[in-house]
Parts: sequence; structure tokens; C-alpha cells
Amino acid sequence: GVNIAVFFTFNGRGNRGKISKIIRDNYGEKYNIHIGYLGKNGQKGRRSVQKEYYDKILDSKIVVTANPAWCEGDWRLFEALGCAALTIVDKMITPVKNRLEDGKHLLYYESKNELIKKIDYYIKNLDEAQMIATSGHNHVLKHHTAKARIDEILEEIKNIERKQVNEN
Repeated sequence: GVNIAVFFTFNGRGNRGKISKIIRDNYGEKYNIHIGYLGKNGQKGRRSVQKEYYDKILDSKIVVTANPAWCEGDWRLFEALGCAALTIVDKMITPVKNRLEDGKHLLYYESKNELIKKIDYYIKNLDEAQMIATSGHNHVLKHHTAKARIDEILEEIKNIERKQVNEN
């Protein structure tokens, strides 16, 4: 199987390109790594299940990702967690209900050195990595599916409506 996977390329803008290079330069000769897109890319790829892509995630022990510049928590993050890979992502700070916790559901990094340190540790401690990955997988299936997100929004709307009724 793949030890470490990154599902974007070297020429990616900003942090994503840097992360790809860090993985290639630090792990390319020591481990079986995957870097790059699989299946149909972009909007085209969001219209159907990309079997090749999911097979690669399912075959990966560690998936390293980075949030897009404009948001936190993209498809790659939740797909990796949903496939029960140990997921390592740059730190997210937006407050959300049922937050993903560092060391419990996934791993966060804030610097190149922290990313390398965490990969070095967990690639040698795969039982511990799998415990975190399984916890993240279960947490996402319970709290971060489309249904769970819609239920959360509807509950917020009900709370606002209750508050308005009580004020009148």
C-alpha cells in the first residue's frame, strides 16, 4: 500500500504546492508515496464517484492535505477522514460544532517542521495512527455528513424562531 498520499500537485498554488514538495523531498526515497490528482479533476470530477481516487485513499496509511486559501474543510479532508486514513491537515481555526480534534480525530500542523515531525512519528507507529484514523472516521460519519450538516442548520433555524417567539 501507499504510506503517504497527497492529492494535489507540485505546481499547486500556495501551501498545496509546498506540501507536495515537502512530501516528495522528505519521503520520496524512503516510502511508497503518491502525489497528484486521480480520476477526473475539478468540477468534472465532482459529478461522479472517482473510483481510482477513492481506491488510492483506501490504500493509503496517511493522507496529507491543506485547506484551500478561501475555506477550511474541503472535500479532500472529509473524503480522507471518511475513508479512515490518518489525515494530517493544516490547522483549522473556524469554530464549528463537533470540531475535529488534533490527536483524536486527525492531526493538525502549523509548520513544515511540525508536519515532518508528525509524519515521522506516525509512519513508525501505525497502530496509533490507525486508532486516530478510526476515531476520525467515526466522528465524521456521525457529525459531518450532508444529513448531519442539514440537521444542524435546521436546528439553528428552530432556535432562532423559538427565540423570536419568546421575545414577542
